Amino acid sequence: MVLKLTFLFCCLLPLVITVSSMAGGDDSSAGLGIGFSPMPDGFLLVQFLSPDGPAQKAGVKVNDRLVAIEGRDIRTIRQDQLTLITRGAPGSKVKLLVQSPMEQPREVTVTRAKVTPPVAAGGPDQPARPPAANIPPENPLDPKPASLPRGVQKFHQVSLKDPAVKQIEALRFLVPDGWTAEGKIDWYPTMMQTTQIQLRIADAKSKVSIQFLPGQNFTSFVPPMPVADWSNQNGKIFLSRPITDPVAFVQAFWMPRELQHLRTGRLVNQTRLPKLEAELMRQFAGPGQAIANRLRYEYSGENNQPWEEDVTFGLIFSGQQVVSWQVGACTSVRAPKGQIDAQQAAIAAVLASFEFNPEWSATVYYTRQGWLNVIRESINQDIAMGRIQQQYLNEIHALGQQIQQDRWAHEDKIAESRREVLGGVETYHDAYTDRNFYMPAGAKGYWTNNKGEFLVTDQAAYDPNAGSTIEWKRMDRRDPMAR
Repeated sequence: MVLKLTFLFCCLLPLVITVSSMAGGDDSSAGLGIGFSPMPDGFLLVQFLSPDGPAQKAGVKVNDRLVAIEGRDIRTIRQDQLTLITRGAPGSKVKLLVQSPMEQPREVTVTRAKVTPPVAAGGPDQPARPPAANIPPENPLDPKPASLPRGVQKFHQVSLKDPAVKQIEALRFLVPDGWTAEGKIDWYPTMMQTTQIQLRIADAKSKVSIQFLPGQNFTSFVPPMPVADWSNQNGKIFLSRPITDPVAFVQAFWMPRELQHLRTGRLVNQTRLPKLEAELMRQFAGPGQAIANRLRYEYSGENNQPWEEDVTFGLIFSGQQVVSWQVGACTSVRAPKGQIDAQQAAIAAVLASFEFNPEWSATVYYTRQGWLNVIRESINQDIAMGRIQQQYLNEIHALGQQIQQDRWAHEDKIAESRREVLGGVETYHDAYTDRNFYMPAGAKGYWTNNKGEFLVTDQAAYDPNAGSTIEWKRMDRRDPMAR
């Protein structure tokens, strides 16, 4: 088992766009003072900036995603064309469309100038090693953090904050080093699915990409008067007939938007997930039926190479004359053919690690309750979400504490349930935080430090404390069902 996923520039082939003298140009050419590397989705990631260079002065930040140049989608521009566009006479201007993690794209105007090439963190003869997409710059844990031996993989925690709720942390999860994570939370106060998490976790090396797919609540019934399909009926999407077939659901709900590329793909495997069905029904806590599947598609990806995508989700149905149904546990994993299976241990660890902040969950709950009160009492339809949150501020805090206590009380049982549902992970205890984490199963050593980072190794004799500047502690295997 080889689990080394250290972020290496030689794998990303970064394009450095600075002054023309770096390439032997004349004095009439100037640049932007910016370095990019390609992302799996075709956009460019800002890896480093020349100090006080044109791009930095214009407001471009490290970890921004370059979306367009002079109104042209960056994905349609070849590397040789990109150099011609970004270089020009000193004082000339170029418009960039950039996007910071979890923010809307913004346009900046950069004035070309002579710039000093950026010096790498490891010295002038070594490439710089900036952080991943929306992960804060890391403090090196060891003098040579990139020198992990073969068969060792490092994980760290990433959190997603919600600007709509005073920037509190909504959820956190584990990401392997070298992978990027970017996302945001969209609010829909007039829907039963009050929030939609837009999140994408990707590895530029293997091109594995994990994506959350939007869920939704639906209703199907015979209306007394004509009602349009896909319309909002009291917070649920109306359909004249429920879609019980998982393949048909993907075609109707996700292929028109999030999964357009699968329209030309083909279904190669369909796996029923009875453990996920049982978990969904446990959470639903009512009479009904659950159908959970993992659908694998094949399609033509980059450079017409074969790609694969696993779409995993569950459908829950209840009622007879009026059928209420919903889709949940919706994730998509795509990669070049063979990479999903090769990276299954890391993928399972990421998917098993998600934890939601109880206070944020309470905010979502009360916002939804506020909307239901609007429906029941027919009060002002334009009531603001912030007003609902303020009204229930004390209750949110109290409920958040209760949720936290309940989570602690049942954490072990929940961990076991998730492990059984997802597979490929095992529970290990972090002595620093006194919490359990889901790690890739089958390794021979699991270590953690007080910075919230983890090492997974297939070498039983490996000891990260040898030559380290900080203390690593071995994680103990825990059986959540043991009493």
